[in-house]
This record gives sequence, structure tokens and C-alpha cells, in this order.
Amino acid sequence: MNSSQRRAARRIMTACLGLSLAITASVPAFAQTKEEVQSNIDSLQGQQTQLESRLSGLQQNKTNTESALAELNSKLKTYTAKLEKVASELTDTEAKITLTNENLKKAKEDEKTQYSALKARIKTMYEAGDEDFIEMILSSDDLKSLLNNSEYASKINEYDQSLLANLQATEKKIAKYEKKLKEQKKLQQTQQKKFESAKKDVESLVGQKQTELASISSDIQLVSTDLSSTAEELKAENGVLEEIAAQERQEALRRAQEEEAAQKETQTQTDTSYASADTGSSQSTTSYTAPETRQTYARSSGSSQSSSSAASTASASTSSSSSYSGSSSGSFRWPVGSTNITSYYGSRSAPTAGATSNHQGLDISASAGSSIYAAAGGTVTKTAYNSAMGNYVVVDHGNNVSTIYEHCSSINVSAGQKISGGQSIASVGSTGVATGAHLHFGVTVGGSYVNPLSYVSPN
Repeated sequence: MNSSQRRAARRIMTACLGLSLAITASVPAFAQTKEEVQSNIDSLQGQQTQLESRLSGLQQNKTNTESALAELNSKLKTYTAKLEKVASELTDTEAKITLTNENLKKAKEDEKTQYSALKARIKTMYEAGDEDFIEMILSSDDLKSLLNNSEYASKINEYDQSLLANLQATEKKIAKYEKKLKEQKKLQQTQQKKFESAKKDVESLVGQKQTELASISSDIQLVSTDLSSTAEELKAENGVLEEIAAQERQEALRRAQEEEAAQKETQTQTDTSYASADTGSSQSTTSYTAPETRQTYARSSGSSQSSSSAASTASASTSSSSSYSGSSSGSFRWPVGSTNITSYYGSRSAPTAGATSNHQGLDISASAGSSIYAAAGGTVTKTAYNSAMGNYVVVDHGNNVSTIYEHCSSINVSAGQKISGGQSIASVGSTGVATGAHLHFGVTVGGSYVNPLSYVSPN
């Protein structure tokens, strides 16, 4: 390697290092690991579930308490109405009792007046000289004994007897009615006390339910606040988790870019070595047909032995290609059974985080596990895993032309192995940065990626 080549190599390495430092500097460091953040999220989600369950229970309890309170208020209203009714009835009964007392008093006064009139008439008879009648009067203890004295009843005016009898009957009737009213009043007073006691009990229950409802409402407010706080914490933790994931994607992209830069540097050094060797040899010449012409490449040698070896390799390639009959362009053939191209070579919108927008190959959708075939015969130079490319295989076909097969689920060959065109070398997968099972197929010439459709065709 001459001095200009070494300077170019140093510039490439410096650029790669600068890119790595820039990416690393732009990625924040986190005090917690991804696992710790996920553990916090799981804990918060569990807490959120418990709070939601408790809130649901409190809301149901509130509904039940409100229903019970409404029922108690209805009972309270009923007892209040009953108390008002019995109070009105008591007032009416007391008024009737008062009136009855007055009537009874008047009846007694009428009886007394009539009795006085009767005695006056008897006195008149006495003054007329009826001694037997006077003796009967003097011997009578009261009006009743006087009236029952049949011997002298005939001497009393029949009108007076009838009047006194009516007065006595009225007095008895009024007394009986008064007694009934007093009994009714007593019953009403008993009902009043009963309703007042029931109303007091209901009022006590209403107070308890109101206190209970206020407590439940307070608990609902507290749980709702806790739930909001938990949701905010959960949102923050999810944000941290997303940032960590973004950091991991950036780191994966950085490593992929570093590996790609290292591969290019290695290829550049290899090409330089080949160029130096070819320049120093006067016995061999190399001819190369541009890939855009989709023609085969050939490497000739002044040695008949080299020509024979090339012929043998071509013969072996032709023999091995019978294992896969896909379409070919020149000596290159389509690498998988599917012809569904989902992303072409060149600029594109990145299909997922960590994927590049400058696509350096073809994405061919295929069933997971289906075979991947070598596009042409050559030597496997590398089989490895990369966080972006997943499992991949690199095959050197000579003349600085290589093919690369990425995102494999498994690899069937190893570095240094000679293979034939159409030979199964791996299986389709979705390892690395991928949105689904597919093959990323790339072609490099002199270490630089070119459009694979210049070498292969799906038709």
C-alpha cells in the first residue's frame, strides 16, 4: 500500500470514528436499565389495575348508598305526612272534646235548673198543706229517690218527669261521647308518638347515609387523583422505555455503519493489494465487463494451467446450477424462489426504526425457511451476525465482484468454502432490523454497492 492509499485509509477510519463519536454523543445515558424501566412499568400497571378496580367498587358503593338514601328520604316524607295528618286529627278531636265538655256542662246546668223548678212547685204544694207530700220530700235524699217513690210520683207533674228524664238521657249521651273522644285522642297520641319515633329513626339513618356518602365521594376523589398520578408516571416510564429503545436502535445503526465502513476499508485494502499484485505480474491480465451490460465477467491468465482451472470452475458451476432453475442474467441467477421485490435499490423511506433510507440492495419477500441460492459460483468470504443485517453471507465471485445475503434464519455454508451457482447457502428469515421474512440481496463491485438488477433479473 503506497502513501496515498494509506492516507485515504486513514481518512476513512477518521470519518468512521467521527461518525461513531457523533452518534454516541447524541444518545443520552440512562440511570436505569431497560429491564428496570420495564419492571417499573409492570408495577405501575398492576397498581393502575388495582386502583381502577377500587374506583369501580367505590362508584358502585356510591350508587347503592344514593339509592338507599333516596329510599330513606321517601320514608321520611311518608312519616312526616302521617305526623301532619295525626296532628290535624288530634287538633280536631281536642276541639270536639272541648265542645262536648261545654255541652255536658250545659246539660248538667239544665238538669239543675229543672230540678230547682220542681222543688219550687213542691214547695207550693207544701204551702197548700199536703203534709204527706212534704214528709216524702223531706225524706228523699236526691232527685232519683224522689222520682222512684211511686207513692208520690203521681203528685209530680208528668211534664216535669219527662223533661228530667230527657235531660238525664242527654247528659248520659254527652258523657258517653266525651269518653269516646278521649279514647280517640289517646289513640291518636299513641300514633303520634309512634310516627315521631319512626321519623326520628329514619332521620338518624338518613344522617348516617349522608355521612357515608360524603366519605365515599372523598375516597373516590382520592383514588381518582392517585389513578391520574399513576397514569402520568406510567406515561413517563413508557417515554423512558421508548428513549432507551431509540438509543438501542441508534446504537445498532452505529455498529452497522462501523461494520460497513470496516468492510469497505478491508475491501479497499484487498483491492489495493490485488492491484499491486496485478501490476507486478507481466504474465496475467484481467478483463472486466461493466455490470450495466449484464454480461459475464472473465479472468484470463497467460498460464494454460490457469485457463484449465477456470474451465473446470465453469463446468462445476454449470453442473451445480441444476439445483435451482431461477432466472439469470449472464452468469448470475435470481437468489430465491420468490420474485416479489418489496424494496428496490436506492433512496427510499425507512420501513422501520434502524433501517436505512439509502437502500443498497433488493428486499425480496419470501416464506420464512425457504432456500437462498448463490447467485453465482465463488468462495464464501464471510458468515456472521450483525444487529442490523442479522445473519448474513458474503460470496466472492472474483474480479472484485461479491454478493451479500442478509437476514437469514440459518446459514448452510462457512467462510472459505467453495460453492457453485444455484447452491443452497442459507434460509430466508427476519433476523436483524427487519419487518418480516425476506432476503436482502446486495452486489458490490470493488467494495462499492451497485444495483443488483444490473446482474440479476426476476424474469
